[in-house]
Amino acid sequence: LVWRQHLDAACIQLGAKVCNRLKPSMRPSSYASTRQILELYAQSTFCVQPPGDMLARPGILDALSVGCIPVFLVADQQRLWPHFWEGSTASLLLPHYDAAWRRREAAMRISGSHEPYPNATEALLWLLSVPPANITRLRRNVRRAAAAMRYASRFPGDGDPDAFETLLCLIERVIGR
Repeated sequence: LVWRQHLDAACIQLGAKVCNRLKPSMRPSSYASTRQILELYAQSTFCVQPPGDMLARPGILDALSVGCIPVFLVADQQRLWPHFWEGSTASLLLPHYDAAWRRREAAMRISGSHEPYPNATEALLWLLSVPPANITRLRRNVRRAAAAMRYASRFPGDGDPDAFETLLCLIERVIGR
């Protein structure tokens, strides 16, 4: 929650031209709010996905499905679902956040103390400095990842494999051992 508060404050500071953000009324509690979230993701270049109780979040898949580049605070998020995507080629990792998250987790386990968070405004400004060529490459990889994570209504073998075909291949490999 604190990660989100820092990022939210940084978004407010940078202004609406730079940063779209989920407002409390848009939390996914209804179909209308889910639709608003997907529309917001679709209009955005980057979708910051801070960890919550778990590293995996539905928002990651939502972002991929509408072409928004996921931005992670923890490197382990890029390693989620390795059979379906190569997260490091279709997402970004905010500098300094991963190490800070690991130190905070360790400090909380040992002493219950908290370490300060990295500067969220600097992190968002770093995103604005990503070169257009890198954004183009990331978006191409996001499209591939989205295709691999969805269940398609098409015949197997037509184009890139979908989630079902990927699972079948994994099962074949395991059984074939």
